Amino acid sequence: MRVSVPASGKRLKLSHRRQSRHCPVRRARDHIIPRRLCCKRVESARRPAREDVAARLCRRRMQRVRQAGRPAALIVPESQVRLKNVGINPLRTGILECVREMGGEVTLLDMRDVSGEPVADIAVAASALRGIDVPAARAPSMIDEYPILAVAAACASGDTVFKGVGELRVKESDRLSAISAGLGACGVVVTEANDSLTIHGTGRSPKGGGVISAHSDHRIAMSFLVLGMVSEQPVTVDDCAMITTSFPGFVSLMNGAGAQFEENSIRA
Repeated sequence: MRVSVPASGKRLKLSHRRQSRHCPVRRARDHIIPRRLCCKRVESARRPAREDVAARLCRRRMQRVRQAGRPAALIVPESQVRLKNVGINPLRTGILECVREMGGEVTLLDMRDVSGEPVADIAVAASALRGIDVPAARAPSMIDEYPILAVAAACASGDTVFKGVGELRVKESDRLSAISAGLGACGVVVTEANDSLTIHGTGRSPKGGGVISAHSDHRIAMSFLVLGMVSEQPVTVDDCAMITTSFPGFVSLMNGAGAQFEENSIRA
C-alpha cells in the first residue's frame, strides 16, 4: 500500500462502524485488501468525486478510525480526529495516558455509560510530541497498542522507553522484534532488549523508504502504513491481507479521507 498524509492546513474525517469478523461485508470487493501495499507521505487531501454532505465532511476532517486514528491524528500536521463511541474502561486506556504524557492533545467528550461500560467520544489533534518512559505496570492496559504508539514515538522529540513488554514477543508475531526491525528500516534508531524497547525520536519525520515485514500481524501492518503517512519516503508493507481480521474497512476508510494506499507488486 501507499499512504499519503494530508498537507498542512487540511483536516480529514473518517467514520467507521464496527463489524463482526464474520460479517458478510468482509467478503465484498470493497474490503478486499491487496497483499503488498506501499504508503507515501500525503501531499494533499484528495477531493471526493461526489459533492454530498458526507464527501465534504470527509474532505475536511478525520473522525473515526479506531486505534490507528489517535496517533495518526497526533503526527499528521494540522489534522483533527474525533472517534465516536469509544470504550474507556480504565483497564484498556493505557495508550490515552501515554499520548497525554507525550504532550498529545486528547480530549474526552460526552462521557457516558453504555450497558454498564464507560464510553466517550475522543477528540485528537496534531501535537508536538516528546519522549516518555512507559512503565511496565501500564502494559496490561495497552498491550495491543504498542505498535502504533511506537510510530508516534518515532516522530517525538527524545527517547521513548517501553518497559516490561516481553509479552509482545508471543503475540500474533514477535512484535518487539517486528517494531524494532521496521523502525530501523525507516531510519529510526531503536535499542531492543529482552523485555524493553527504546525509540530514539528526533522530533522530525522519519526517513522511511523501508520494506516492512508484517509477519502476518495486522497491527504491525496498519501501524507501519500510518508511519508512511508522515515519512519522507514511501513505506512498503509486504503483507496487508490480514488487516481484514480486525478492520476490514481500513483501506477504503483511510483512502476516502485523503490517504493514498496503493498496491505495490514489486517484490523485495
